[in-house]
Amino acid sequence: MDELEIILRSKAGDLEAFEDLYKLYSPQALRTVYLMTYNKELSEDIVQEAFVECFNNLKNIKNPRAFKSWLYKILKRICWRYSNKEKKLIPMENIFDKYQDNRSQKNLSESIEQSETRMFMLELLNKLSLPLKTTMILYYYNEMSVSEIAKVLGCFEGTVKSRLHKARKQIEREILKTNEQFYVQEVLGKGWIKNEKPETI
Repeated sequence: MDELEIILRSKAGDLEAFEDLYKLYSPQALRTVYLMTYNKELSEDIVQEAFVECFNNLKNIKNPRAFKSWLYKILKRICWRYSNKEKKLIPMENIFDKYQDNRSQKNLSESIEQSETRMFMLELLNKLSLPLKTTMILYYYNEMSVSEIAKVLGCFEGTVKSRLHKARKQIEREILKTNEQFYVQEVLGKGWIKNEKPETI
């Protein structure tokens, strides 16, 4: 059963298909939310709430092929609501070790191989505002296109591009403030803040 068929059967009320849909999308959804909250229990609650809402409203989705964007829009809204309630973030854990899967991905989680660099990058993301952080995570970690991110965030594509540019500049300033050649080479040198999606992150 392919992905579209799973979505269509779930939309029709097939509980077994929806369970397959959950297994298909929940691992990356959990990792994405965890990148934004740095809180394992909170991330699990958010993902569970999002899928409950998804189950209750899936019958109303007009374009099943747009399911991923629709799901991430729900995740974003719930995540932002919880984050605003928290007011402050929980201390960060080694999230990549906990949620790394067996697939080979050229994305954010695979690229940050050394623990110092990994924690440094998480600290940089943590300094961004929620809209900027969300945009960066969707673009680099989930490898979504600008148009897909615009649908998730409910904004114009130009806004997404502007947020990416602003976030990259802010990260660049923070890196250069460290005066640590290691980070300049490991992060700036690998092109993470350039316009392209770098192969290493």
